[in-house]
Amino acid sequence: IEVNGNQAIVWRYGFQSAGREILLNPVKAERLENGYTLIVDKESSKVFEVNANKKLVWQYGGSKGSGPNQLNEPVDAQRLANGQTLITDRLNHRVIMVTPQGEIIWRYGSEYTPGGNPGELFLPGSAQEVPPALALADLKFERKASLLSISSGVVALPVLVLILSSIGLLFVI
Repeated sequence: IEVNGNQAIVWRYGFQSAGREILLNPVKAERLENGYTLIVDKESSKVFEVNANKKLVWQYGGSKGSGPNQLNEPVDAQRLANGQTLITDRLNHRVIMVTPQGEIIWRYGSEYTPGGNPGELFLPGSAQEVPPALALADLKFERKASLLSISSGVVALPVLVLILSSIGLLFVI
């Protein structure tokens, strides 16, 4: 839902049945610069974008898995300035960058293999662009992290990994 300064609901998405708009477990919604809304629905394993009239304009995922157009409990997403979407795919232990056409052009972590070694994540909770880097947070305790340079033909971004402790403190390494 979106509320104004008077706490009145001015826009909402989901929880209807006849008109669809059903959300199983939404964990994040972000209003984009174009006025559309990017929504992460963890239980339905999808990240999608709707316009102000609630029409679906983009989606990645919708079935559980690690293959093309599949996610396994996404918990965060961010639309980047270049039009790509950064998705934190929790149970696949990865963060991916997806084009508007749904192609994965960058990934960090490996599907179904949690870990604390370079290139691995353990239940990542978020990934955000913090130019010129990406900040990744996962739940692996006492992990050694470093600034990494990761590149593909399209993206070249250093990655800074953040670690969450059992009491929720954030350590920047």
